[in-house]
Amino acid sequence: MAAASPPSTFKLAVHTEAREVPVLALVLAKPGKTGPQLTPHPSDAPCQTNDLPLVCNSILGLPPSVPGRSRLAGRNVTLASMADMFSQRTDPGRPMIDASGLPGKFDFAIEFVPQEKAESDSDGRQFEQALRDQPGLKTESRRSPMEIMIIDHIERPSAN
Repeated sequence: MAAASPPSTFKLAVHTEAREVPVLALVLAKPGKTGPQLTPHPSDAPCQTNDLPLVCNSILGLPPSVPGRSRLAGRNVTLASMADMFSQRTDPGRPMIDASGLPGKFDFAIEFVPQEKAESDSDGRQFEQALRDQPGLKTESRRSPMEIMIIDHIERPSAN
């Protein structure tokens, strides 16, 4: 039996630093008021209910009310978690941060027409409008300090 060759290795050196970068800030659409699809999750409430059957501390895709739309919902999640998930639905490469000032955890639902299907569904709301109407949130362009990973040095893997 042949001896196994050692795994390939490469040298990588990185560091992180705080930099001001463009972000989308998740804020209340109307100061002091959330929308109908964003409610505080009571600390003593069970996570499994009939109206929104989700696992606690998660955001999941659910079947939409109309084919071709997208629906997301979360149970017992922070607005920071929502912002992280919504980053994937908005400007690519531009992180979203929670700037709502709302503490605690929430239950939410949002249904919207994906950008690529907007022309074929004139009755549906695109993400930004659905964000305002349903959970009562909006995004604002800002600059914010973020931790960025910087690659200092990298070498190709060595041959086996």
